[in-house]
Amino acid sequence: MLPSPSGERVDEAGRGDQFRSLHTRLGRIKGRMFPPGVKLGMPEITDVIAQSISAILFAGYGFHALLSDSMVAEFKRYGLARFRALTGALQVLGSLVIVAGQFYHPALLLAAAGLTAMMILGVITRVRIRDPLVAALPAFSLGVLNGYIFVSAL
Repeated sequence: MLPSPSGERVDEAGRGDQFRSLHTRLGRIKGRMFPPGVKLGMPEITDVIAQSISAILFAGYGFHALLSDSMVAEFKRYGLARFRALTGALQVLGSLVIVAGQFYHPALLLAAAGLTAMMILGVITRVRIRDPLVAALPAFSLGVLNGYIFVSAL
């Protein structure tokens, strides 16, 4: 490292600390440059916990929607009986893609955004049918959780 006239340390090519910081953020490993948005290394523990909770709960809710007679009645009450199987399948698929997102980052973004949107629609449905606000709490909580996953994955 050589000192520059401004006092910043630069390498032989004249690149300073700001360049190295940007270079690090882009993810330089063994001389290969990865595009922005590709996460390398171990994710933060809070992200892993959030993704695990989301995957487990959505898999459970999805299978419940697909297999439970009580959910048939619930979706009729919502006025959405024809969307029960689709909703359950998307929840199960979303939970699987959240897990796959550990290995393919764009999948994580897509799944988190989709599940967040689904939960926003779930809250709107609960309000529309005039359920008590406490009944919308699970959808609201999962929407916030998946919103966090999406934002932290950016």
